[in-house]
Amino acid sequence: MSGIRICAAVFAAAITMGALSTRDASARSAAYSELYYRCPAGYAFETSGSAVRCKKPAYTSKKPLASCTIGLYAATDRIGDKDMCAATNPVSGEIGVERACAPTDLLAGYTKKIVDGLDYCGKVMPEDIKPPSVAIVM
Repeated sequence: MSGIRICAAVFAAAITMGALSTRDASARSAAYSELYYRCPAGYAFETSGSAVRCKKPAYTSKKPLASCTIGLYAATDRIGDKDMCAATNPVSGEIGVERACAPTDLLAGYTKKIVDGLDYCGKVMPEDIKPPSVAIVM
């Protein structure tokens, strides 16, 4: 009987130690976890010595021109020239109205850009530099 009691005591001790070691391990991992920061989407992580920053390069934001809203006019691409809203009149031939940026885009600082292919409304966005702000726990 004493052998069975000793085995039971050893078994109980092993279970208790295992439970304590699991709890201690999780407490240790929480205590030793470190907080790091990364850049938000669209920003590149840059370093210089011990300094870090997040940088988004300058770019041109593009929006399409306003749609043709006058009757049967259709948007036409004039290569190297202004895109137009055009219609064909059986008497006078082709009639055209210049396409423009939407009023909301104009208020936001966009201007019409005439290019080969489809014209667009564009706005130069300056480069943006900020500190890393997205937290990561490791």
